[in-house]
Amino acid sequence: MEIKLTIDRIEENKVVMIAETGQEIVINKELISFDIKEGEVLYLDLKKNKKEYEAKENLAKNLLNQILAKKDG
Repeated sequence: MEIKLTIDRIEENKVVMIAETGQEIVINKELISFDIKEGEVLYLDLKKNKKEYEAKENLAKNLLNQILAKKDG
């Protein structure tokens, strides 16, 4: 899913962008690795990473099981 963003303004180390829906999105300027200026259009590409989610979920389950095992033992 791509979201079209227009750079509204740059404030110190923050970039303020407006999405097509009118929603304001603010990010740290250092996250953008290229030169930008007000009025430019950027696209934000959102992707789901199922493998990474499952790895984090398994880590959380394992930690919880370790904590519960120590509590019982």
